[in-house]
Amino acid sequence: METVEHKTCRLCGSAEPEPVHAFGDLYVSNFVDAAHIHTGVKAPLDLVMCAGCSLIQLRHTAPMELMYARYYWYRSGVTETMRGALADVTGEIEDIQGLRPGDTVLDIGANDGTLFETYRTQGLNKVGCEPADNLVGYLREKADHVIHDFWSIDRFESLGREHGFAKARVITALGMFYDLEDPNQFMGDAAAALAPDGVFVAQLMCLATMLEKNDLGNICHEHLEYYSLDSLKYLFETNGLEMFRIEENAVNGGSYRIFARPLAAGSLDYDEHFSLEDVKAFVARIAENKEKCVDFIRAEVARGKTVYVYGASTKGNTILQYYGLDHSLITAAAERSPEKWGKYTIGTGIPIISEDEARAAQPDYFLVLPWAFMDEFYERELAWREAGGKFIVPLSEFRVLD
Repeated sequence: METVEHKTCRLCGSAEPEPVHAFGDLYVSNFVDAAHIHTGVKAPLDLVMCAGCSLIQLRHTAPMELMYARYYWYRSGVTETMRGALADVTGEIEDIQGLRPGDTVLDIGANDGTLFETYRTQGLNKVGCEPADNLVGYLREKADHVIHDFWSIDRFESLGREHGFAKARVITALGMFYDLEDPNQFMGDAAAALAPDGVFVAQLMCLATMLEKNDLGNICHEHLEYYSLDSLKYLFETNGLEMFRIEENAVNGGSYRIFARPLAAGSLDYDEHFSLEDVKAFVARIAENKEKCVDFIRAEVARGKTVYVYGASTKGNTILQYYGLDHSLITAAAERSPEKWGKYTIGTGIPIISEDEARAAQPDYFLVLPWAFMDEFYERELAWREAGGKFIVPLSEFRVLD
C-alpha cells in the first residue's frame, strides 16, 4: 500500500517533469464504514508537465491494488446515459469493421460487461479484462472469457491457446486509458493482441476537454495521465499503432473517441495545441468555482436550508475534499447503487442513502457531483423540482438550477 513518487515521465522517460499545481494530500476515493472515515490512504494530487513529450500527469501513483483490484465502486450499467454511450461505441465499431460471428472482441477495463450487451453481431467471442473482485461476477454473465487481472498480453495469449482463439479484431479501452502506470507496456501489449485488420478504440477525457470544462473531478488518484493529441500520437506510434479517426462527444462531460490500427502511413493530422499557461489558467478557474460554490452552500445552510449530494462518485470525492464540504454542511448523499447505501464518503463523512430516501426527505438542494449526467438527473427528478427543489451544479461553471 505504498504511494510511488515519479522522478521521470511515465511516457517518454524524461527526467524531472515541471511542477504545475498541487491540489493537496487527499484520501484515495472510497466509501467506508463510519469507523473508517479518516483511516484511509492519503496521497498527493500534484500535476506535473513533461518537457520531453508535453504529457501532463500526476507526480505520484497511489496504491493500484486499493483503487482497482479489491472493490471498484463504479458500474457502467447504472445509468441510462452510459448504456447509451456504450451502444454508440459498439454501433460505430460494427459499421467500421463489419464484424462476423467468431470474431474476437476484447474489452480492457470491462467493468460489469455492459458494453458486450450492446453489440448487434451474434456469435462474437467476447473477452473481458477486469481486475476488480466485485465486478467479475457481472462480467462473467456477459463475456465468454474473463481475464480477472490487470491487462497483459501473456494472459490474453494463454487464454487464447486454451480456448482456440488468436488475435482480436476489436480492442476497446473506454474510460480507463488515463489510468496506466506504464502506458507503453499497455499499448505495446494491446498492439500485439490486435489482428492485422483490427481496430483499437480508446475513449477518454483528454487534456483539452478537461481544461475547457473546468473538470476538477477528472483530477483524481485513478487518473494518472492527462493526454493531449501530441502525447497520444507519441504513445500510439511508438508502440506500433496509428490514429486514423478522432471524434469528440459529450461522454463524462466531454471525451475523445480515438480509432487506431497497425502503423502504416502515420496518424491523421489534427489541430490541437496548449501551453503551460493554459493549464495554470484552468487551475485559477477551478479556485474561482470552488469559492462561489462553497460560499453559496455555507450561506444557504446558515439560513436553515438542507443540502444533499446527488451521486456519490469517485470524482465527487475529489470535489468534496478539495472544496472542504463535509457532513457539517451536507446532510447526506443520494445514490442509486445499493452497495453504497449505509456507507460514508471517505474523509468527509457524508452518509450515503438511497435516492428514494433522499427524495422523501425533500432537501432544498441537491449538489450534483457526477455533473456530466446532469441532463439525465434533471429529467429524473422532475417531481422533486416541481416541489421546490433546486440543483447546485459545481462544474463546468457554478450554477443553481430549479
